[in-house]
Amino acid sequence: MKYLLYFALLYVLLPFNLYIDLISILIFYLVFNEDERFALIFSFFAGLLIDLFHPVVLGVNILIYVIFVQTLLYVKKYFKQNMWVNWIVFAVYYLAKVFVTHIAISAPVRIQPIIFTIMCFLPLVLISNKIKYKVWMRT
Repeated sequence: MKYLLYFALLYVLLPFNLYIDLISILIFYLVFNEDERFALIFSFFAGLLIDLFHPVVLGVNILIYVIFVQTLLYVKKYFKQNMWVNWIVFAVYYLAKVFVTHIAISAPVRIQPIIFTIMCFLPLVLISNKIKYKVWMRT
């Protein structure tokens, strides 16, 4: 049932992705808190929906999201689950994703959504952990 909720949340968050990249935050949260196979499948469908919602070359965002999620799945075992470490890893992940997206589809880089996304990551993850696990940060 929670997996259907994640897909519904993906569909609801899609229009707001221009102002703050909530989908990247959701995918990062899924990588660290859910099954690895589900995180890959979810990232594929997230990239597909973004490709269909924003008219770009079909498959570019799919490829970017799947490659970055696979990289996060590989790298996450080397990091301790810590609030600040997660924030730093997210910032590096998100800046790399924005850079690769900018190169792949020649989209203009807007600084305001990047700053808002990195600033909102920590409160959103803490609130979602509090709702799901009844603790602020899962160790």
